[in-house]
Amino acid sequence: MKYVTFLVIIALAVCAFAGGDLEDTKKLLSSRVLLKIENTTLKNVLDAITSQRDIKFVYSKEFGEKKVPIFIANRIELQDALEQLLGQFNLTFVPQEDGTVLIKKALAKSVLRGKVVDIDNNDPIPFANVFLKNSDYGSSTDEKGKYEIKNIKPGVYSLAVRVIGFDTTSIKLNLESGKVFEQNFKLKSQTIQMQEIVKIAEAEKRVFQPQISAFTIDIRQSNLVPSYGEKDIYRTLQMMPGVVVTNDFKSQLYVRGGNSDQNLVMIDGGIAYNPFHFSGILTAFDVDAIDSVSFYTGGFGAEYGGRLSSVLDIQTRKGSNKYSGILSGSPLSAKLLLEGPIWGENRFLITGRQSFISGVSEKMGDRVVPDFFDGIARLDFAKSKNENIKLSSFLGRDKVKMKEGGSGEYLTSTNLTSAFEYLRTFSNRGIFSMGANFGLFKTKIPPPATVENPQENNLSDVSVKLQYDRLSQGKFSWKFGAESHMIAVDYTSFDPIITEYVVDKTLYEAAVFLQTTYKHSEKWNFFPGLRVNYYTSDSPVSIEPRLSARYYLYNFLYFNLSVGRFSQNMVTIYNENDTYNPVDIWLPPEENMKPAIADHFIAGVTYDLPKFILSSEIYFKNYNNLTHYNRERLEEGDPFFVQGKGYSYGFDISLQLLRDTWQIMTNYSFGIASKELYFKYPEPGVDKFHPRYDRRHNINFVSEWEPIRSLNISLGWTLSSGLPFSYMYGAYERLSGWVIDKDYDYITHHPEELYYYLTALTSERDAFRYPWYHRMDLSVRYNLKWKRFELTPFLQIINLYDRPNVLYYDVHGDPYASVPFIFSAGGEFKF
Repeated sequence: MKYVTFLVIIALAVCAFAGGDLEDTKKLLSSRVLLKIENTTLKNVLDAITSQRDIKFVYSKEFGEKKVPIFIANRIELQDALEQLLGQFNLTFVPQEDGTVLIKKALAKSVLRGKVVDIDNNDPIPFANVFLKNSDYGSSTDEKGKYEIKNIKPGVYSLAVRVIGFDTTSIKLNLESGKVFEQNFKLKSQTIQMQEIVKIAEAEKRVFQPQISAFTIDIRQSNLVPSYGEKDIYRTLQMMPGVVVTNDFKSQLYVRGGNSDQNLVMIDGGIAYNPFHFSGILTAFDVDAIDSVSFYTGGFGAEYGGRLSSVLDIQTRKGSNKYSGILSGSPLSAKLLLEGPIWGENRFLITGRQSFISGVSEKMGDRVVPDFFDGIARLDFAKSKNENIKLSSFLGRDKVKMKEGGSGEYLTSTNLTSAFEYLRTFSNRGIFSMGANFGLFKTKIPPPATVENPQENNLSDVSVKLQYDRLSQGKFSWKFGAESHMIAVDYTSFDPIITEYVVDKTLYEAAVFLQTTYKHSEKWNFFPGLRVNYYTSDSPVSIEPRLSARYYLYNFLYFNLSVGRFSQNMVTIYNENDTYNPVDIWLPPEENMKPAIADHFIAGVTYDLPKFILSSEIYFKNYNNLTHYNRERLEEGDPFFVQGKGYSYGFDISLQLLRDTWQIMTNYSFGIASKELYFKYPEPGVDKFHPRYDRRHNINFVSEWEPIRSLNISLGWTLSSGLPFSYMYGAYERLSGWVIDKDYDYITHHPEELYYYLTALTSERDAFRYPWYHRMDLSVRYNLKWKRFELTPFLQIINLYDRPNVLYYDVHGDPYASVPFIFSAGGEFKF
């Protein structure tokens, strides 16, 4: 024996060992040891243990001759050390009644795998919980409905499947040693009742993405958050920690100190550039046509790129194998959804929604009358058992009359995304996907919202993406892919100082990425990734390493860490002083501009129990090359954009309480955002300021209660500190060669009959803050079901106690109130 060192430290009141019975043997096996072994036989190691602790091992001669390489156990229980030592030889130990320890051949462990599908349409069911009852063995299905449970000790078990919206089922299995078993499930859908809320919560938290700062939202829980008559996914997102909305008439999200154009919004893989309707009361996505929503508030994986702050990944729903539909209406809009089989096993889904001119538009002023349409269509073709083709499209249109009785000019906006995806599954647990997407965004802003001539913005985006996923067969899984974009942008705007500004440009973006998952141990999981972006800009290549990690202190208590770099090339025009922008204007970077860069640093801890979930995260983001509209542009040669830098930091705390007939979700967010821009006039310097979305304190509270069967009552309340703004303290008279026909121009009439108007003098940028904001909303829904038909009447109250929140201050310094008390009622009919 070249080297044997063995030290046994007896702890927890085990000070002596006399041997001779089973209880003494168990005490010794539970004591902690420090063990170092190098280049010897298993017999010598066991003899050393026997000589020092008077414990006798019984084993065959062939076992003792096995060679032991280096093995170290640092202060772990003796029984754990023996399991690790013997496990490498497929051996195990069994304490005997006479005090000896028998070493014998271990039974080979079993593997259980299979697929979970919907019995009605044979569609895979992702994120289902598959587990062996009364054991620690379990897993969840992936996006294709597949699951795998490894290293199961042989025996008789009850295998169960549980997922929201489907009946729970189980089957008894006798798992024999060393075999691979396949067990598939077909689940029947059920009507979701409130008593299943605990199961809903368990499913949601188990779906929680490996990356931190990620939420997977169950569409069937969208009624939890009251909205303006329609179920609205953006209203749910606005209640998430770290999310800021600057006023009630905007749907744009500001996530952890980032601007709204720094959010990547995708629907079936295609980018939606302006997924909002004018006034922000409703977003453009029909919730009933959506299958899943993943929302990343930071630290997202390498498969996503092109944005600095967040990712909203929306997947539409595959049509049913039975003809059915939904008809709904409210004071805001009417909607029709149809779905069913087509050409055998293929499916279709189509939905359309048309707005009404209602009292809500009157609340926004009689000079603005909005009208919109949106729709989603999807076709699924089952080419073979392992091959699928998906075609989907989203269309949103707005037509807004800017002034009643005027020239008939309308603000128009169109947003279109079309997606093609080919998916092939291989027997080696590999998945290949090929996708092509076309995106279109067009907007026209007429006078008097602009000066004299219309402002037009047209953007088209043609992209291709290839990806290969290798699912886990052990500790390691990965996905690799590449994508490219060809983006064409046209923009025309009249500038009162430099006449006309025109952009006609095509740019190219490309990227390759690798995202991996490494399960190092039961305690540590790592998620390293790398993305390399190519831009047609002054800095064409951006190398972006990303890493997330999770450490499980206990199975219900774990810590998260994430760091990464992110970049963005396309930007929108916006003015920090504007209270409201009707639509986003997307523009390419100018010459000599560099892509914006953000570095994310995130750490968090989660306490996760079936009926109680508490999580907290801290974050820091460092921004460089942030692009802004050049407010000092006085000559034609001046750049349209200037670039600066900034940072944001803060923390979020989220709490969920779950009971049989009610649930509560509440969160608190603290955040600080700051920017720096260089200026030239009156003398060069640096302008340091907090942007308009710098909200320091934000509290959201949402509750849901079912006092009786089928009656659902939801309550939402928000309390937020005031946003910064620049206060007007005076004005000066200015000669104008053009006139904006608006009340607040204060045109003065001079003897020369020249037009003058008053230009506002404001404080330092965003030096003041609005008053605190708070609002309570209420929603009541009742579900009536008869055979296959369902009728759900609802009523909703916005701003329940009519809080006069300040939208902005006019030129007189008087406050202009935001959304008042609004009562809405409607219904939904499923057939």
